[in-house]
Amino acid sequence: MTTFGLTATGFVAKRASDCRDSIRASIATELAARGLPTDIDYDTDTVAGVISDALAVECGLGWDTLQAVYDGTDPNNATGLQQDNVGAFVGITRQAPSYSTVDLTVTGDAGTVLEAGRLAENADGSAQWQLTETITLTGGSDSVAARATVRGAVQGLAGQITVIRTPVQGWSTVTNASAATVGNDREQDAAYRERRTSSLQRPGGPTQASLAAAALEVDGVDSVIILSNETALDVVIDGKTVKANSVLPVVGPNPLSSTAQDALAQALFNGKAAGIQVGNGANDVSRSISGSGFASVNVGFDYLTDVTCDDVITVTLDADAVLANVTSEITALRTAFYAARSGGEDIYSGQLVALAMGVTGVLNATATINAGAVQAINNVQRAVAGTISVTT
Repeated sequence: MTTFGLTATGFVAKRASDCRDSIRASIATELAARGLPTDIDYDTDTVAGVISDALAVECGLGWDTLQAVYDGTDPNNATGLQQDNVGAFVGITRQAPSYSTVDLTVTGDAGTVLEAGRLAENADGSAQWQLTETITLTGGSDSVAARATVRGAVQGLAGQITVIRTPVQGWSTVTNASAATVGNDREQDAAYRERRTSSLQRPGGPTQASLAAAALEVDGVDSVIILSNETALDVVIDGKTVKANSVLPVVGPNPLSSTAQDALAQALFNGKAAGIQVGNGANDVSRSISGSGFASVNVGFDYLTDVTCDDVITVTLDADAVLANVTSEITALRTAFYAARSGGEDIYSGQLVALAMGVTGVLNATATINAGAVQAINNVQRAVAGTISVTT
């Protein structure tokens, strides 16, 4: 049977037909629990059939919305504003549309003033152009800068801009000897997505994002937080001392193999900016990096601190469900859920409820994490699975 909702491999949405089957099954379960007949006629010309079908459509719309929200967190699936939000997380914004620009040649009576904002137009009416400066005509041919009135790839072919849209006495003609410099349309999702990915690739500038990307390329490293201090004084961030003009990588899992530690130290050294220290001199792991042409350099990093989460999940089961089987499925989903957590990710009871509700036979669920509704995780911590209790 299909598991819906958040799973270890992603999100599986119900279709309207799945909702209809679920609604009818739930009705049958509730009727049976009360000793009532369950043989309901759901034909399309019955009241029960119409109601269950209508509810299924509304339910399906809700699942479609959840799917869109889930997709919006994935750079490969996000579109529109959601893609903007994904880019903003790493400081990469979508390129806005720009104006097309053109140099216009104008004639008229000497002394005539053409104020900025006056309009000329393509002969076919396809675009208007706004003067961006105020000029006084000399009585001959004068040049004046203009831009399109709207952003984007607005075309103005050579000799096409010939209509005076906002005339003024003394202004006789307008034209453009050269084609306009065409502006850019708003960056499309595919181009924005590709640029975001490229900006985080190595070799990039020694930014926190590129340094983290370099660390994540090391086999065995699954989570990286880069604490940065660009000031001349030491600072404390989330309990970690970050030296002046330095970065402090905090990584997981804890511990890495000796080979991974060596590889990570080398990757951090290769990716750091000149004059920037990596580590604070008192790290969980330190390595001395040496090479031809430079003195040995100490590189250090810390491990993420594990925060153990003891969870209690209370479920309501249908009549055919077996608690032991449900517990086994929930436990497996929860194990995968915690294994996928990175540093700085808070854990919410609703996430555990979603896991439980995806198990066949679970009608309702509530959850607590360390006896509360949320376990806060700071940037140098990571949530790990502790004990689990599944009860009814």
